[in-house]
Amino acid sequence: MIKLNGFSLTIFQRVLLMSLVLAGILLVAMLVQTQGVAHMVRLINSQSMLTQQQDDAIRTQSQLLDEQDRLLALQKSAQEAFNLYFQYQFWRYNSVVTEDDMAVNNADEAEQALRKKLAEIYELDEELGEAADVVANYLDDFNDKINTALDYARSGESRNRIISKVGQAQSDGMAMNAMFDTILSEAANAVSEAVESVKKEGAQVVQAAAKVQKASADAAARGAQIEASAMVIVSIAVFSSILVGILFSRSITLPIQRLHRVIGEIEQKSDLTRRVNYHKANEIGAIAQAFNAMLDKFQGIIRTVADDSSRLAESSRQSASISDQNSQSARQLQEETDMVATAVTQMSATVKGIVVRLAGLLFAGKQTEKLLEPSPPGLWFFRTD
Repeated sequence: MIKLNGFSLTIFQRVLLMSLVLAGILLVAMLVQTQGVAHMVRLINSQSMLTQQQDDAIRTQSQLLDEQDRLLALQKSAQEAFNLYFQYQFWRYNSVVTEDDMAVNNADEAEQALRKKLAEIYELDEELGEAADVVANYLDDFNDKINTALDYARSGESRNRIISKVGQAQSDGMAMNAMFDTILSEAANAVSEAVESVKKEGAQVVQAAAKVQKASADAAARGAQIEASAMVIVSIAVFSSILVGILFSRSITLPIQRLHRVIGEIEQKSDLTRRVNYHKANEIGAIAQAFNAMLDKFQGIIRTVADDSSRLAESSRQSASISDQNSQSARQLQEETDMVATAVTQMSATVKGIVVRLAGLLFAGKQTEKLLEPSPPGLWFFRTD
């Protein structure tokens, strides 16, 4: 019997309480598990953020690598342009000295290649492209002066005029040298900065990867803890549920078994004086009280039937005695009836004889009357029958 603060619980209330207890156990287990899952979610979110940071770092590193490639290509183009520039200068100066068409052609080819490289520099970097435009402008001035010097040489002008034009061209060449120094220096500095940026971003990528790896390890460890705690919590919840179920079921089944045992004993021994000793304020107690009341009624009915049977047996004995007396009286009455019947028969025969005699006498009287009546004269006779 379960009591709370002195109050008994019915079966319905027990089942309801058991359901609430089981629900509470499951709720506590879910809350504990939810906290672990929430922490796991936070770790996963942190890992996702770190992964996003790593992706951003990798993307930035990729952009820096692209920028580095661009600057390396710029540096390469600037270096190749500078090399072509020296070839161009050599063949231009050589054409003035030798007045050789082959030198002029070589100088023209070098100039075309140089201008292509200057265009590449302009496409790769706008700031250095402006310097390349300045070089192209100086290149035009240089060509004009060198071509003028070449014309002077071919036309037989004085050496001083030729040297003067060449000197003017050298001034443009020195300006171009200075611009190429600027282009090469700027390209080299840009490449160095790009390399440093790539290294720095690479370090950040490594750090982000380390953080992601650590977060993954923490998440895996936490997942293992959650799995282990989940097994423990589920085991505790199952054990608690089984224990609560056993306790509640025993509080219900034991009174029912007691009631069943008493009913079986009453059935086997036909002892209606037995009673179920269970007086709790619940459904089983109500059944036990109703069963005891039914036994009381059955016992009263059987007692009444036994008393009526005793009275009926006594009445039967009295009826049997009266029946014997009635039988004797009937036999005497039959004997007397037979005697009366014999007497009546004899009397009937006597009466019949008397009637016959009276009829004979009546007839004889009538004949006598006839004989005594007067007859007409002359007719006297006597008639006899």
